[in-house]
Amino acid sequence: LAFAPKIPSSTSSPMSRPPRPKRARVDDPGPACTISRGACAKGPRAAAVNAAVAKCGPLHTAASDLVFWLEIMAASTDVSHEWNSLLASLPACAPDFLSWSPADRALFDGTNLAVAAAAIEANIKGDFDSLMPVLLKEHATLFSPAGQFTFGRLLWARGWSLAQFTLDPSKVAPKDISNEESLLSYGFAIQNNLMDTLPILATTRFDEDSKLHEYKLVLLADGEGVKFTTDDERQTVTVGPFILQRASSHRAPVPPALFWAFACLSVEALDDEPEVTFDELDAIRALLAAKLARADETAESDEACIKAGATICRRYLAYYRDGQRAVLRDAIRAVDETAAASQELPPEHREVHVVPEVLSPAQCSLVISQAQAHATSQGWSTNRHVAHPTTDLAVTSVPALDSWLSPLLTTGLLAKMAKLFGLEASALGLEDVFVAMYEGGSERAGLGEHEDGSPWSFVLPLNSQGVDFEGGGTKFVALDHAPTFCPPAGSAVVFSGRNRHCGLPVTSGRRFILAGFCRYDYESEGEGGDFDSDGDSPR
Repeated sequence: LAFAPKIPSSTSSPMSRPPRPKRARVDDPGPACTISRGACAKGPRAAAVNAAVAKCGPLHTAASDLVFWLEIMAASTDVSHEWNSLLASLPACAPDFLSWSPADRALFDGTNLAVAAAAIEANIKGDFDSLMPVLLKEHATLFSPAGQFTFGRLLWARGWSLAQFTLDPSKVAPKDISNEESLLSYGFAIQNNLMDTLPILATTRFDEDSKLHEYKLVLLADGEGVKFTTDDERQTVTVGPFILQRASSHRAPVPPALFWAFACLSVEALDDEPEVTFDELDAIRALLAAKLARADETAESDEACIKAGATICRRYLAYYRDGQRAVLRDAIRAVDETAAASQELPPEHREVHVVPEVLSPAQCSLVISQAQAHATSQGWSTNRHVAHPTTDLAVTSVPALDSWLSPLLTTGLLAKMAKLFGLEASALGLEDVFVAMYEGGSERAGLGEHEDGSPWSFVLPLNSQGVDFEGGGTKFVALDHAPTFCPPAGSAVVFSGRNRHCGLPVTSGRRFILAGFCRYDYESEGEGGDFDSDGDSPR
């Protein structure tokens, strides 16, 4: 790396961090400075480190990295060293995460990033503590004064080498890395990083049948990309980590190894072949949903920090956690799509009906106005629905709206739905009713292909296509040649939640709909049925 530093060499005395010389004139850049690993690989410090490694044994850190960092430490205070003019001008804190202050690092406590950083730091510290006493004893002149060669200064040298000695690491960081990698090496994160990843583990108890337990371990060992550990004391098996990633045209959010591992752990008899069934998909989805629920606990505070312009490190934390949530949502969506693709839609679930004039024009306008009034003070929700989030507002969160709308839907719309689909009216009930908003030109102008997590659903437009908005409508992807449903405001499209559908994008204006997920008690009806909200349908 070649530099033409604008700060000349200056006399410095031993201290715990690099000195800050006065800035030179811009038209006096000083001599060019080339910092090269190769230049120090054949030097006396490299020979000393290699000899010490031979005595101390294998290291976690590459010896060439340690040589480079130690050379940087020495050069930063040695005015005769050709690297000094650049290194002596660098700030006392390097950009990477390990160089942050304890208070800033503490913001990330409990995250995967903090765990990864602690492991890296522990490995480097172990290597440093092993080598440095030998180096100071046998090569004192090369590592003098000893006070300059501290672990803190080693992290400083490592951090600046990762940043390639530039004050703006974003200029040298690769474009295809996750926020976790970016923070660890370069000390910054970006919003909506499509390269974000998330490692997950899953733990289960040993099988009571010892032979079956051993058989499951053999199956896991045969799986490509499957890692696992056993804890004999706790009688548990932990599989993973499995790396989840953001969905894209060339990347699957969920690695196949995760499906295989769950299939292996679910075999019920010796010599059974692992098979991914809806039970395994439900278990994987439950694991992901639980992690997302915990991650969502900080969603509102993270959003507030981004909007309010919090400290840079706090914003990086918000970007990082937003990325983890996005990864989980993509993974849940992928599991749902896997389940849907494996399941044929029964004939009774393929029907779509339109129930006219459920609400009057005045009632539709009242729903919108009451929802908007509530959103003005409380805000719209953006993450209530895990796999397919919408900008929406639960009707139950607006008492003035819920008090008149829910009874009207129960006695009017649900009764008609039951008759159309041959259901028992008393077994059909409202599970989740919400006002959703789709805005043309926004990221949420529509909704991708999905199934609802309910046996029966409805969509009721609240304003008019061609007047209040353009585009939009509900399309059922499993029904060949089916039209796009966008009835007049106040009329409802009713259908099975298993009937895969999408919300076509609004191209301009705002589309408001009233959407409802309906529960159905098959047991009270006296029928088992082949579907219920706790059955094969992805949740």
